[in-house]
Amino acid sequence: MALSGEGPLIVGRSEDAQIRLDRPSVSRRHARLSRRGAAPWQIEDLGSRAGTFVNGRRVKQAVLETGDRVAVSRFGLRVVASSGGDRSPLGSDTWEEDRVEPQVSILTGVTPPKLDTSHIASLYDFGRRLVETESPDTRLQMLCDLLVGPVVGARWCMVLQIDEEDVTRPPRRRAGAGRPVLEGEALHLSRTAIRAMRQADAPILATNFGENQAVSMTMDAAAPVTAVVVCPLSDGAGQDLLYVNLPPVLGSTEWLALIALSAKQHAQAEAVWSARQAAQAQAAVERDLANARRIQTSVLPPPLEVSGLEVFWSFRPCDEVGGDYVDAIVLPDGVVMLIVADVSGHGMPAALAALAAHSVVHTGIRAGMTLGQIVSALNGHACDYLPAHCFITMLCIVLDPETGQLRYVNAGHHAPVLLAAGSSRSLREADNPPLGIEPEAFTELTDVLEAGETLFMSSDGIVEMPVGDDMLGSAGADRMVAEALAADVESLSDVIDGLRRDFDRVEAAAPVDDQTFLLARRAR
Repeated sequence: MALSGEGPLIVGRSEDAQIRLDRPSVSRRHARLSRRGAAPWQIEDLGSRAGTFVNGRRVKQAVLETGDRVAVSRFGLRVVASSGGDRSPLGSDTWEEDRVEPQVSILTGVTPPKLDTSHIASLYDFGRRLVETESPDTRLQMLCDLLVGPVVGARWCMVLQIDEEDVTRPPRRRAGAGRPVLEGEALHLSRTAIRAMRQADAPILATNFGENQAVSMTMDAAAPVTAVVVCPLSDGAGQDLLYVNLPPVLGSTEWLALIALSAKQHAQAEAVWSARQAAQAQAAVERDLANARRIQTSVLPPPLEVSGLEVFWSFRPCDEVGGDYVDAIVLPDGVVMLIVADVSGHGMPAALAALAAHSVVHTGIRAGMTLGQIVSALNGHACDYLPAHCFITMLCIVLDPETGQLRYVNAGHHAPVLLAAGSSRSLREADNPPLGIEPEAFTELTDVLEAGETLFMSSDGIVEMPVGDDMLGSAGADRMVAEALAADVESLSDVIDGLRRDFDRVEAAAPVDDQTFLLARRAR
């Protein structure tokens, strides 16, 4: 029907209303239509609970022009052009219930809208405030507040988390804004719109009015004329998405782009905070590694010079800390204990095991334990506390500087070498396993370091250095030591420095294993 005259016409649920809309969400006296003479129709809300909307915006009073659309609950009124002198009659489809199939648009391929300076300034300020806000929950709430504010003008919005393992479960609300959200109203969420966003993996716009070139989808038939934008926010065990309910007048690709830009600002701020947290975590790790390096360096032995014997060593981990253990200790009876050990693996776990080995050895020395007792104690500790598949190879030698007498235990380590002018020989090996494999007694052997001879001990990182497609090997390492000793160098410290440079030339790339070696020379 078409309405004419001046009115006033009461719109409402009351039986005496001129336009009666029998639905609980319509107030008894909801709104009033009126006009004077040929003037346009006016509509005035009469304090209704659900509100009166013109072109999607809630109004107290408004002048109606041709093409305007009024919404009261599920009912719509359209202002159409008149064939007579009536400037703005109410159209023949007045107060028909909306049952239009909704439409979907995606942002891909849409020409970006021309945002005015106020939008750009607001989004810039929004991004700045996000990167200054530490709480992630507060940042989500700031996004929702922006969208229901004057910049976007949404009715309400929520950030929802979808259960990836069971998408049929109701989403969990993480943040929200807008009067219906704050007042706890039961809000309609379109599963089809959410599904379309997940399939497109991009922001989508869904409407239940108008014409569109996109794929149609069904929303709840009871839903009022509305537009919805759904944006992905994050990936993970559960996917966060932004669900925005808009007035119909804002159901356009321009507002889709505006909301997507707002979500993008939030995503960029999240990336900034993630980078900050990663940098802070990395800095903390580096501080911990530097402290661990200082602790490990503090337990390295000083260069040892006792009467008739000089001992020098080189220790270089392939990471900040390493799993090699080197020691040179003068025992209470004047003999010297020399140790080179290699924990399987490298880095922090191996370094902790090496520090534990240092502690067990020095505790045993203070307790007056013999060589065999110290090795057995260290093996017991390794069996009890090392992780599975972790072990320690170790060479522990007790040397009398006056006689050159050697007593030693080799626990799965490669053999040490005695070098003199033009000759070299390896010390005998016993069939001892590495430490940490099984509790058992270890065989102790003896030998003699003659006057003028040099003892060479090293970890696997030396003999296993890559040389082309092969390894340096024990023979190659022994040859390099012999050449360094044969050079006209008086100090054993200078020999160590020269060997370190020689080994570095062999392995030009960064070392893949910890490298430790020790030289002990008995005076002539």
